[in-house]
Amino acid sequence: MALHKDKAFVATLDRLLAVNTTTGSLTATTTPTADALSVLSRDDRNHSAPPAVIPGADPLVLAPFFVRRPGVGTQAATNFIELTATNASSDKVDWRLPLTLPSWTKDGSPRTVSVVGASKKVVIVTVSTGASSLFSAATTYGIDLTARRVLWTKDRFEATTVTGNIVVGELETSDGTYESARGYDLLTGTERWRGEDGLNLDVKPAGPHLLLVQAQNKDDYRVHIQ
Repeated sequence: MALHKDKAFVATLDRLLAVNTTTGSLTATTTPTADALSVLSRDDRNHSAPPAVIPGADPLVLAPFFVRRPGVGTQAATNFIELTATNASSDKVDWRLPLTLPSWTKDGSPRTVSVVGASKKVVIVTVSTGASSLFSAATTYGIDLTARRVLWTKDRFEATTVTGNIVVGELETSDGTYESARGYDLLTGTERWRGEDGLNLDVKPAGPHLLLVQAQNKDDYRVHIQ
């Protein structure tokens, strides 16, 4: 859930709900144009990541959905992410952007998608297998909110926070053995800094311009915190 003035925006697998926090009434429902891959059943828990409110002259509520476009003729059906940008005041959709799913998603692994943060008109979206999967993978997208296009993508990188002009998260080595904390330029996706390789890495925001990095040393397995 994300709050903006007197509204609460709630994302589920197949829709974005706008709720008046004073009356509790549902004011708007936004759904993707393509068919959602999953639908939240009545008794299911909602594990969808919260939407993100992007401030500005006309604040936007960004919510990504896993969707499927049916095949036509000889063209096969296609799964992709539909990023929806809704005007926070009017509850009307301003624009939608399709994002190509990374190749590792084709094995049917559990997936989560979230808007990590935004700065300087660039928003960061990350898709990953989720903590419940034995197979671990992630891909991060840097998206230009003005041009409404993907600026860069980075496989094996799971973004956790945006601070200033840097996106920070966890990068898995190409052989999947170790992970390290990394910082990348928001506009170009180029590396700005890197941490040491370790095991069971966890990178979390710890306040403005601060991070909490916890991992096991790859040589002696002792836990170290930065």
